[in-house]
Amino acid sequence: MEIINLIFGLIVLVMGSRLVINSAVKIASYFGISELLIGLTITSIGTSIPEIANSLSSSFYRLKGIETSGLVLGNIVGSNIINIALTLGIIAFFSVVYINKRSFFREGTLLISSVLILLLACVDGFISRLEGLVLLSIYIGYIVYLFSDYKVMEHLKKRVRREENRWVLNLFLVFVGLFLVISSSSIVIKSAVFVSEHFGINNVLIGLFVIAFGTTLPELTISLNAIFKGSKDLGIGTLLGSNITNPLLAIGSGSAISGFIVTKNLIRFDLLFLVFLTLVVLFLLKDEKKLDRSKSFILLGLFLIYFVIRLFVL
Repeated sequence: MEIINLIFGLIVLVMGSRLVINSAVKIASYFGISELLIGLTITSIGTSIPEIANSLSSSFYRLKGIETSGLVLGNIVGSNIINIALTLGIIAFFSVVYINKRSFFREGTLLISSVLILLLACVDGFISRLEGLVLLSIYIGYIVYLFSDYKVMEHLKKRVRREENRWVLNLFLVFVGLFLVISSSSIVIKSAVFVSEHFGINNVLIGLFVIAFGTTLPELTISLNAIFKGSKDLGIGTLLGSNITNPLLAIGSGSAISGFIVTKNLIRFDLLFLVFLTLVVLFLLKDEKKLDRSKSFILLGLFLIYFVIRLFVL
């Protein structure tokens, strides 16, 4: 039964991601705005909903005296590592990933800045409410800047005045698709864990690979489908946006409520490795503004190194 659930979850996952992509592309086309912007905002926030919800619920548990800091921080930092190494590596293996010069400097700057600011907030072993508000404020400022830079309001005013309102249906379908992606991801994770335990696979492996990989399934399926359907900007936008959203919006919103305790291993290894990975990706993109198959092996190799160290050393 769990194998059937696993297969069913994967099918719904693919269907949901395709629905998101088709609807998002139509919205971008209708309003005359960039697919990259849709990826950096709507789909990246949508695919980060599990992390955001986990962070918020964990913060309320902390207010009740139940310690949940390790769970939420480990999940979010681990998801970002998988996103930027494994997921981006897989995507670059199948198709060349391009990013324009302007977006490289804008998103690249915030990508590394968000991780460094998070690291700075974690250095003393605790992310305070004030630091959470700072993270949250940076994200809100970034979104406002994006909307201003892409002149979104001007595009909206021109189109909304018309009698046509097909975009409303497409926006609704985006959220329906995101709901399908997130709910089916949960089914896939639970089924995969059950199947893995049934066959006697090590619990550490399940936690580090099955569950961690499962939380990045929304980004992976949406990005892969977007690239295969020719919407590469939407794919790379979703990935970059998710890695910006997780540390700023997800951790920021949760820590603004209760604050989070940070373990030494997370600071000394996971966060530093995430900083290193982010710098590597930016370095690989720096000259040609693209990631191809040869560069994908570097990212996949780094993820393998991280996985082995986390499994056998720490």
